[in-house]
Amino acid sequence: MRVSKRDFLKMVGLSAGTAVVSANPAHLPKESGIVELPTTECSDKRDFFPTFSCLDARDAVLYDSVEFQPGQRIPRLIHMFQYPLGHPCGYSGEIKAIQDTNMYAAGYMPAPMSFWARTIHVAVSPDTTDADEMTARKYAWELYLYQKRFASGPCILDVTRASIRDILKKRVCASRASMSFPATKGLYLPTHMPFNLQLSTSRDGLRAQSTLRFIVAFEGVEWRGVQ
Repeated sequence: MRVSKRDFLKMVGLSAGTAVVSANPAHLPKESGIVELPTTECSDKRDFFPTFSCLDARDAVLYDSVEFQPGQRIPRLIHMFQYPLGHPCGYSGEIKAIQDTNMYAAGYMPAPMSFWARTIHVAVSPDTTDADEMTARKYAWELYLYQKRFASGPCILDVTRASIRDILKKRVCASRASMSFPATKGLYLPTHMPFNLQLSTSRDGLRAQSTLRFIVAFEGVEWRGVQ
């Protein structure tokens, strides 16, 4: 059943045309890339935006993980954020669950969601063996927006061992992130914009000695709204 914007606003207790607007309201940018973040101190982030176009904003972590079993061959190219909840992982064959990822679509933020990233974390799980940590060090990461490479770096010269729970609870400080953006800026991932963070290496024939779990996470602000 299709619901009009007017009917939807009535369902959530708002009337069409009304909006809570701050003194200097910001608007979600239409393009991806590095953009300014709102800097006004505010207990409710919804005050940054007219309620008409953004219903909810909260601190969040967008994460994904890939696990390789002992003896399993690790490919030279690993694509992250491409296997959403409820779908089989292309590397392990296991159905992705919430402990593995919180992506709801393959490689993009589905409506009405968008994301503002402050930091990017590339990590391996805390129980990773030293041998598998050395394997992880051989990978670099690259972030693509559409088909254009936007950012890249050595995967894990200083390997961060962290679980998804550690990142969600902010036990991993920003100084250990693979990439951090300036305090007033962030990486914006608009609704429906394809993105892909891939781990790559020039080495072939690498295998996991024990269970090796790669974790990639964006820490920032998640927006849920209607256009």
